[in-house]
Amino acid sequence: MDRDSIQAAFDDLDALVILTSGVPKLRKREIVKTVLSKLIGRQRMPKFYYDQMPEEVDWLGCKCQIDLAKEKGIEHVVLVSSMGVSPQKNTPDNTLNKIGGGNILVWKAKAEDYLKESGLTYTIIHPGGLTNKPGGERELVLGTDDSLLDNYEQLGIAAVLPCLLLVSVSSFLPFPCILCSLASLPSNCPLSFLSHLVIPFTPVSSFFPFATSFALLSSLLSFCLGEQLSETDQTGATRTIPREDVANLVIEVLRHKELVANKSFDVVTKDVGVGTPTKDWESLFKTLP
Repeated sequence: MDRDSIQAAFDDLDALVILTSGVPKLRKREIVKTVLSKLIGRQRMPKFYYDQMPEEVDWLGCKCQIDLAKEKGIEHVVLVSSMGVSPQKNTPDNTLNKIGGGNILVWKAKAEDYLKESGLTYTIIHPGGLTNKPGGERELVLGTDDSLLDNYEQLGIAAVLPCLLLVSVSSFLPFPCILCSLASLPSNCPLSFLSHLVIPFTPVSSFFPFATSFALLSSLLSFCLGEQLSETDQTGATRTIPREDVANLVIEVLRHKELVANKSFDVVTKDVGVGTPTKDWESLFKTLP
C-alpha cells in the first residue's frame, strides 16, 4: 500500500473502518473441471490465484492503516476481518490458507494482533457468509473464537465456512474498497471445494446483477458433496448474514463505542421468523464477554 496516497484521507477522522483484503480469483473453467471430476468419482481442488498476495494487503496494508490511525489520533478503529482466524481454526491445513499459497488467515490474524497491541481503541468483527437478502428482518447471533463454526462441526454437518468479508462503506472511507466472500468446507469433509464471490458493495446495497448468492453456492457445494447442507445449528443460527445487516452492524458499533471497545466477535443471523429481529443494539452488545 502506498502510504502517501492515502495519508490525506486520514485527516480529521474520529473513527476508521478497515475493510481491505486480498482477493483470491478462480477461473471459470476450474468450477467445470471440479464438477466433472466429482461426476467421475475423483476429488479435485480448484486452483486460485492472487493479483496481490494477502501478506501485502491483509498484513502490510492493514498495518499501514493502523499506523496512520495512531499518528492521526483516531479514536476508534473497526476492523472487519474473517471467521476462521482463531488459533484452533487457523492452521496450515485450513483450506483457506492453502489457496494460492496465500496463508490469508495467518496474515489476517497478524493484523488483528497488531491492532490489539497498538494502543488504539478497536472493535473486530467476523461476519458469516454474505447474502443479498434484505437486512433488518433477522435476529443477529454473536459468538467468539469461532464458536459458531464449532456448532456445525459438532453436529457432523458438512457446513460451509464463510470466511472473508470486505465492505465498501463510502460514508466512512473516502477511497473505494472491494467486497469478497470466500467459502470453503471444513478439512474433515470428503471434498474440499472452494468458490468465490467478488461484488462491489455500498451502504445502499447496489449490487451488480451477476452477483452469485450464497444459496446458489450452497447448492453447488451440496451437489459436489452428494449431500444436503444444513442451514441452521441447534441454536437456530444460520451460517450467513445479509450484507445490509453487516453494514448496519458496523454503523451501530461506531454509535456504541463504549460497549464494544477492545472487543472481537463473530456474527451470523437466524432465519426470518426465528427469534426477534435485532433492534436493541445496546442489549445485543451487552451479551459480549
